[in-house]
Amino acid sequence: MLVSQFASGVSPEFSLVRVGNQVVATLYYGLEGTSTWNGDITASIGTYQASATQKSAPPLDLEFYATLATGITTDGAFMLHDNNAGIELTREFTVTRYTVAGSFTGTNKADYVFGSTYGDTFQSLGAGDVFEGGMGDDLYRVYSADVRIIEDAGQGTNDRVAAGVSYTLAAGVEIEQLTTNGAAGTAAINLTGNLLAQSITGNAGANILSSGGGQADRLSGLAGNDTYRVYNAADVVVEAAGNGTADRVMAAVSYKLAAGAEIELLTTNGVTGTAKINLTGNEFGQTIIGNAANNLLEGGGGDDTLSGGGGNDTLRGGTGNDTYLVDSSDQIGEGGVGNDRVIASSSFDIGSDNGIEWMMTSDAKGTGAINLYGSNSSQTIIGNAGANMLFGRGGDDILIGGAGADRLEGDVYPGGYGNDTASYETASEAVTVDVSDMAANTGDAAGDVFVSIEKIIGTSFDDTLKGAGHMEAIYGGAGSDTIDAGKVGANNPNLDGGAGYDYIYGSRFNDRIRLNADGGYAAGGLGNDFYHVTGAANEDIVEVAGQGTKDVVATSSSYVLSADLDIEVMQTTNRNGTTAINLTGNQLRQSQILGNAGSNVLDGKGGSDVLDGAAGKDFFAFTTALAADNVDTILNFSAVDDTIRLENAIFTALTATGPLAASAFRADTTGLAQDADDRIIYETTTGRLFYDEDGVGGASAIQFAVLSGTPTITNADFQVI
Repeated sequence: MLVSQFASGVSPEFSLVRVGNQVVATLYYGLEGTSTWNGDITASIGTYQASATQKSAPPLDLEFYATLATGITTDGAFMLHDNNAGIELTREFTVTRYTVAGSFTGTNKADYVFGSTYGDTFQSLGAGDVFEGGMGDDLYRVYSADVRIIEDAGQGTNDRVAAGVSYTLAAGVEIEQLTTNGAAGTAAINLTGNLLAQSITGNAGANILSSGGGQADRLSGLAGNDTYRVYNAADVVVEAAGNGTADRVMAAVSYKLAAGAEIELLTTNGVTGTAKINLTGNEFGQTIIGNAANNLLEGGGGDDTLSGGGGNDTLRGGTGNDTYLVDSSDQIGEGGVGNDRVIASSSFDIGSDNGIEWMMTSDAKGTGAINLYGSNSSQTIIGNAGANMLFGRGGDDILIGGAGADRLEGDVYPGGYGNDTASYETASEAVTVDVSDMAANTGDAAGDVFVSIEKIIGTSFDDTLKGAGHMEAIYGGAGSDTIDAGKVGANNPNLDGGAGYDYIYGSRFNDRIRLNADGGYAAGGLGNDFYHVTGAANEDIVEVAGQGTKDVVATSSSYVLSADLDIEVMQTTNRNGTTAINLTGNQLRQSQILGNAGSNVLDGKGGSDVLDGAAGKDFFAFTTALAADNVDTILNFSAVDDTIRLENAIFTALTATGPLAASAFRADTTGLAQDADDRIIYETTTGRLFYDEDGVGGASAIQFAVLSGTPTITNADFQVI
């Protein structure tokens, strides 16, 4: 067998071959064309010497046999002299032959070691070494990439190469384990197998581990950000969790990651390749990239990013929050498990039955016209700075056209359904949006066309937003916005100004209007409108008598109705909340003033109001002139927790503030004073409360309240203020 040579195909060539117990040394020296040679060759191995000369045409072969003692390292050399070519070449080497198990450490020369039939250990120190292990399970420690190993089939079952440098197994060398020389090392050592089966193991550095194709290999990079090149679908990549943050598998064949391999990037071995390669991830999140062919990419579990590259690709993310990078020729095979998104470089249709949550263009600032088609599920669909057409199909979609003259269509086909939104949240300036007169649109909305859009979201600037038709909600966002429900259908729209002092105008139906802590102006108009307020001092609500029969103000802090505001119901936004919120009506009747579970002060002011403190220690205040049309009803009064407050500027006979004197209170079935000191009379059978300024004097008592449920009360339930 050929053991070594100077250089294949180049003169001179040198080889050592073991034949039984002998070593055959051969040198071949040839010249090109008709060149002549004038020189000599001498060779020696220990005491064995040979020489040859030739002055005529080449080639020249010099071959001689040497019988070497076992276990002894013998020096050798070839010396070549060619006067015509001007060549002076000396090749020094050593030769060692073992017949029992040996351990060899190389020299600074080219070493040629022939092992025994047992398990030998070989260690190179430099370039040019040749090790032939023979039988037994041998260990080769190599520190040069050109160390040559000879290990024939069947000569061992667990032969191992431990490399201190990047190393590639030669063809036909039957090595079972190819490893680095230390798992903890951080040097980037790259290892490449051959067509036979190997277990290839890296270290803590960034290794490139390549299977040789042919039989299946096991590749394990250990720590570090490793690259695995696989050429057999049966190759197994082992990468324990936490052993790297950017590990990569590059596949030349269709490949599926094994369970438990924490690989971050799974790709084909070239993005321009045209061979169809299908890639499948595992339970971890991967970025999976195809080539120019028609690939099938499947993510499995985890949060995956799938990019088909060129070709008509099919992408399936599986579970997790997956991202699909697509062009118009790709298909998404599934969606809906997780919060998934599609990023399109050209117009794309995800199909009517896909459960993708987000669609967007690959370049938000791009001006190319990209059209995006959603599914019958709910999506947020985002265009770019070009003239996009965004189609929501079914579901409750949010359509964000961005800059450019966009067409935002909630339901692209007849029979589409859902509450779809046109959003300008990402715009860099204020917009005017008028659904009834789209020619009036400005800013990012200029040129936009709305079809079956039920909601509008403005920018963070001072927008003007006007609805129409099927509009169900308008949200102003930040800025001082003007919101007009317009001529909407009977949809009871939600109108929310967001941050900033906003101007909101309702419809003729039942609007839900929200003012924030910055205050604002709101006019609900006709219908039973619901105002959600924060109690800001500069909130201005307009609700004229006759514009509704049950208009509501719901507040998250104490609130006083302005005069003439025709509101029927006041309440806290959270009936179960425990924040102390005080509610004060106006001169009109409120059919309900409702507290929460905290300690409320409820004051109906004028009109015959209905007061309900709910849970908590509540106070019911009477601070306006008494009259027959100013008799309040108190619901759910608790003698244990609640208190009735009497303003002594109104109840003038009660001059001293503080708890009501026992002598000033009477409870009986008549509702009449029984002596000159009686001032507050409680009719126990009806729950009516009267004020009598002079007791049994000539002045008549006047009713100011009624306690629903006729609870038992005493003077301790009253407080004079």
